[in-house]
Amino acid sequence: MQLLYGTSTRSDDFVWSCDKNDAYIEENECFGRFDNFAYIQYYSKAGYRPLENWKGRGVSINDIGIRSDMTRQELSSIDLTLFSGGSTAFGAGVKQTDMYSNFIPDAETAGVGGYLFANEFDFIKDYLTDTLNPKVWVALSGWNDVYAAYRGFDYYTSPDMLSVERALYTANILYRNAYLPKIIQAQTTITPEKFSIKLVYVAAKIAEISGLISVPHTTLQANDFSYDQFWFRFKNEILIAKHFADLNQIKFVFALQPSLYTTKKELSSNEQKLLETYNKLFPNLDEHFKIFYPRLEKDLSDLAQQYDFSFVNTDLALANVKESAFVDHVHFGSIGNKALGLFLQKTLSDYTK
Repeated sequence: MQLLYGTSTRSDDFVWSCDKNDAYIEENECFGRFDNFAYIQYYSKAGYRPLENWKGRGVSINDIGIRSDMTRQELSSIDLTLFSGGSTAFGAGVKQTDMYSNFIPDAETAGVGGYLFANEFDFIKDYLTDTLNPKVWVALSGWNDVYAAYRGFDYYTSPDMLSVERALYTANILYRNAYLPKIIQAQTTITPEKFSIKLVYVAAKIAEISGLISVPHTTLQANDFSYDQFWFRFKNEILIAKHFADLNQIKFVFALQPSLYTTKKELSSNEQKLLETYNKLFPNLDEHFKIFYPRLEKDLSDLAQQYDFSFVNTDLALANVKESAFVDHVHFGSIGNKALGLFLQKTLSDYTK
């Protein structure tokens, strides 16, 4: 089944108009000019995963469903370093050639927008490991999990943070089973390619609010989790992942991704404006990260020493970056991607000798 999730504008002759942004190396580049997401399909283990062989604006998904210009066969023949994570690990907002992974020998990314660590672990464990046989697995992660705790998301109730399962259920009601798996799909003139999940979700909300349909909730939203609640779950996921990596003779590295709210980087004027904007849009989110991230960094460092895996705080990559690295509260432009890639190149070389 192909269940598609698109970016906001998909027109071949559409050109983003944007001024020079100091977060980007080249002129006329900005966040949004290149696709921030790939089309995705429903995947029961992690909720969703990218659609194989999808080509977008500055984004190329290969035949195993990761953002790479190399095929499954080509990747299986190298000593692969495989990154996992959410949209930052995916390289959201920069074109293929500007991704951090390009600065690291034999490295590719299996990052997927919206993924929490539990999602990326499932993707690595149940779909990618047997085929790609990576030598090093780097979880460039943490931000989405901390944000999920702020929102009160319980990904043990449902790993599907984009509510693809819910949209699938709704689409089957609204569009006469157009999205049922192909093995049982009835004949219909409506094909999945004609809709994106965003459209389905909007239609579903309208129908739900108007009382036309009743849609079950697949994701728990409650009050925000305390740090201790968050860490208990997060720690257990990491230890299970470390055990899995050991069993498969994979070097496991956890790389805590930077956050605009807690970075020690000297903020550029644009980053300062971003911080002010996001503080208005997300009340108390800055305080949430200021509480969670320092504790998470220490706990991850201690856990890594106790259980013999590598931990790196990638905020160190931004120490000498004078321009903007961030283009919002979590994503990087090409300058931030380059700084991250060069830093990880050296760090991973030291860790994997």
